[in-house]
Amino acid sequence: MAAVDDEEHAAGLRCVAAAVCSPQGDAICALSVSGLANRLSAAWASAAAGHAAAGGRELAQKTGLS
Repeated sequence: MAAVDDEEHAAGLRCVAAAVCSPQGDAICALSVSGLANRLSAAWASAAAGHAAAGGRELAQKTGLS
């Protein structure tokens, strides 16, 4: 699961984040990417959200969290 902040927190800034979870579903840490909205399109953010979520799952697996 990932979240996209499409200039809600700060005008001109777009962010994508995903939690890295334990086997119980608790968020241990997170991955995030942010940049200027005029350089990171909404389509990019949508695709990045999927990659961030996959990266969070992979990180949890490789570190023994899941």
